[in-house]
Amino acid sequence: MYTIEEPGISYCARLSAFVGQVFMESVAPKYQRQGVTAFLKYVTPRQVKKRMNAEDDFFLMAKENDRIVGMIEMREWNHITLLFVEKEMRNEGVGKALIKAAIERIIDEGKEINTLNVNVVPGAESAYEAMGFSALGDKTEKIGIIYTPMQKVLLY
Repeated sequence: MYTIEEPGISYCARLSAFVGQVFMESVAPKYQRQGVTAFLKYVTPRQVKKRMNAEDDFFLMAKENDRIVGMIEMREWNHITLLFVEKEMRNEGVGKALIKAAIERIIDEGKEINTLNVNVVPGAESAYEAMGFSALGDKTEKIGIIYTPMQKVLLY
C-alpha cells in the first residue's frame, strides 16, 4: 500500500530521477529529440528544487515503503505541471489519489479555484477523461513537447 506525502527539499534528486525514468520509458518514445531534451532540462534536481521553493508551486508524492511510485507537481494552485506514476502502479488509483490529495491541499490553503488544468502527454488522454477532465483544444506541440490541453471543473 502507498501513502501520499509532501516531499522535502531532500527529495529533489529522487523526484527528478523518478520523473526522468518514467518519462524515458513511457513518453520519450513519442517525442522528437528536441522535446525529450527540453523536458529533461525541466526536471533536473536543480529545477525541481527551484520550483519546490516557489510560493505558488507544491509537490506531493506517493510512496510504497521508501520507494516513490507516483508524484504530482501543482503550479499556481490550478495547473498540474507534472503527474507521473510508475508503470507497475498504473490502474491502481495512484494518479487519482494524487489529484485528490492536491485538491485537498488547495482547499486547506483556502485557495478558491474552479478548475484544474493540465497539458496531457500523448496516450494519457483517456486516463484523464476517466478522472473527469475534458479536452480544451487539439493536440499541440511547443518546443518539441506534444500535449493536449485538458481541464476539470471542480465542484465543492
